[in-house]
Amino acid sequence: NRPPGESSKSSKSNGPPQDQRKLHIGPTIRICQLNIERISCSKCKYLERLLKKHSVDVLVLEETHIEHTQLFDTYVFSLKTANQHRPSIINVGIEIPVITSTLEPRWNFKKADWETFQKSVDTNIRWIPPTTDAFNRFIGIIKAAAKCSIPREFRKTYIPCWMEESEALYQEYSLNKNPATATAMLESLNSARRERWKSLVEETNFTHSSSLLRQLGGANPAYKHRTTIRADAIASHFIQTSKALVDKKVMQQLSTNLMAAPRSSTMSDPFTLNELNTALLATKSGKAAGPDGVYPEFLKALGPKALK
Repeated sequence: NRPPGESSKSSKSNGPPQDQRKLHIGPTIRICQLNIERISCSKCKYLERLLKKHSVDVLVLEETHIEHTQLFDTYVFSLKTANQHRPSIINVGIEIPVITSTLEPRWNFKKADWETFQKSVDTNIRWIPPTTDAFNRFIGIIKAAAKCSIPREFRKTYIPCWMEESEALYQEYSLNKNPATATAMLESLNSARRERWKSLVEETNFTHSSSLLRQLGGANPAYKHRTTIRADAIASHFIQTSKALVDKKVMQQLSTNLMAAPRSSTMSDPFTLNELNTALLATKSGKAAGPDGVYPEFLKALGPKALK
């Protein structure tokens, strides 16, 4: 089985095998607690098969048919036996959850070869005219260049902040079962998560989060003027205006006049290269792609020919 940190195109390991939902460190005990009405031979056989299947170490059994005036009798077995009602299984020990991710390849921008990406786009962009009709061809060139220069991988399962040091200590612990090795592995994992949290907090931009910070700080909420217009009035206005008749000839004539009108404002002029660069610099990285599937990283890495 491929470890959870291994991608579809990589041979690196990152954690336990895929069939393990949790990573157990040190000795663990699985306890099953359940209620049952009267004990019979058939129930005991069924409980035995059930607890063997789930590898239960201790069974806590309570009889529910006893009257409330009496104390409940509790039977504790260190056998492989179990129940008629739905049991509650508790694992006592240190467990590290293994996260199962969606099986969808993602672009790994950290390993991208942006120089190759720029050369590929600039080489093929000369065959495409700078018109709106050629937009789909432009997107196709960007995606083709990305496939050749940016690895696209996915991890079936993974453990957050599971580093090579944690993997090495885990493999060592699997062989010697030394508690000191387990402690060192947990400290390594905690240290990596602590550093990840510090970097996340330090790099977070709270410029547009002033209202949230005021609420967290317990400041008095600012007074907001309440308008007298109700939502029902707005909805009724939209319903009335949406039923208005539209003259198609008038709309066509208006569209023709707008297209033939002379340019009287700089807002109607094509944007310049400096304006495009300013917009790309203001675009945030790490955001989701739009309907065309183009990520902000693709546009920011375009060469001079593609930008022109």
